[in-house]
Amino acid sequence: MSDERVARAAALLAERGLRGEVAVEGHEAEIAAVRVPAAEWERIAGEEGAALADELKRLGFRYVALDLEPAD
Repeated sequence: MSDERVARAAALLAERGLRGEVAVEGHEAEIAAVRVPAAEWERIAGEEGAALADELKRLGFRYVALDLEPAD
């Protein structure tokens, strides 16, 4: 299944200057798994990440998760 939300989510990351990727996972594709470099974890775990999660949920995801395997 092609999911336009992935491209839109990746664009949101890029707009914030985050190098990363988004994968759609879970039953009924309801989880956005965000993977960013380890150096960005502190940034994304704070208020900025909470705001990003809200935006990703508005794209139609029920959950947003930080993938603990860092992006390259």
